[in-house]
Amino acid sequence: AETIPLVNMLECMRNLRQRCNAYCLAYNVIGRNEPLKYKSLMESLLTHLQSSWEMVDSDWERIETSHRMTETLAESDPETARRYLDLSEELSRTAILDSQAAANTYLQCVRLLIRAFSGLLRRRIDSDKDLERLAVIVDFVPSKAERVRLWSEIALRMYIQKRVDDCRKIVSDRVTPFLDLFLPEGSNSTGHLIMVVAPVLYVTHPLSAFSTLEQLPNPIRDQAYAAICEFLLTRRMPSDPDSMSFDRVFDISYEDVLNICVVLEKVQYDSIIGFFAEAIADSMTARSRDRPFSRQQKIEVANRLGQLSGRLPLGDRGIKHAGFKIIVQANQARIYSANDQEWPELIE
Repeated sequence: AETIPLVNMLECMRNLRQRCNAYCLAYNVIGRNEPLKYKSLMESLLTHLQSSWEMVDSDWERIETSHRMTETLAESDPETARRYLDLSEELSRTAILDSQAAANTYLQCVRLLIRAFSGLLRRRIDSDKDLERLAVIVDFVPSKAERVRLWSEIALRMYIQKRVDDCRKIVSDRVTPFLDLFLPEGSNSTGHLIMVVAPVLYVTHPLSAFSTLEQLPNPIRDQAYAAICEFLLTRRMPSDPDSMSFDRVFDISYEDVLNICVVLEKVQYDSIIGFFAEAIADSMTARSRDRPFSRQQKIEVANRLGQLSGRLPLGDRGIKHAGFKIIVQANQARIYSANDQEWPELIE
């Protein structure tokens, strides 16, 4: 009886593969103890198991999830285990990519092609045919979520090369319509998908992006905001190896600094605010900048960071301390070149 409340919570699990495994384990536990008393509950578990499995987005994930379910249910319910084994074998015969390893290999090859395509964009020698060929390769992927991720990367690379209209068209045609398929409760890792595509949603329409992200629970929502800030700071793709290499200064514009501050106003995690406050200060105060910020610009950014520090501490994971507030204030002081009297006041 103590297991029943936990069973009722399984439907809230966002990761569908983990939810399927949890349904199988719950089915086994109840079946070993009081199967007759909770017969209807066990039937309900199997119904929810089936619907959750059908919601798994990609063929290869459904196949591997079926194998795990077959193994878990083999002893307690051989008939159901055999049914999922048959489903996985049938799906394997028709699937384009039938394993995680095969899918990962193909997806990495597609990302290499996208990077090559971005070289054409940078030199302005791309054609409509190039994008059409790339579209055939991307649309070959048997996963709506992965296709959205790949098209988001293509769109963001368009934006980086100042092809804003092309970027917006891709987002409108290839990203936004399919995001709606993942928004209903219980969809496959909705938050994680939107977290990945958050930067391109933001650069094409900031207000719509904020409206979408506000539907997400934390910490996924703040991770999405952090992804936006990272892109505005680096102007690099998250998949690039050195996208967040803080051994160097980023040539960030004044407009992007202000935009980062606007995004940070929505963040609830102190650590994210502190991290980007320091990154902004590093880039704004670097002597190696080709285009130094004016004093008025530094004062304005320092005032924005001051407003952010006034919100802290918010309390990451329920833990409140003044550490990140001090970090933000210290970087605020770095930006406007605080005098020798102000630093001791901050330390106290």
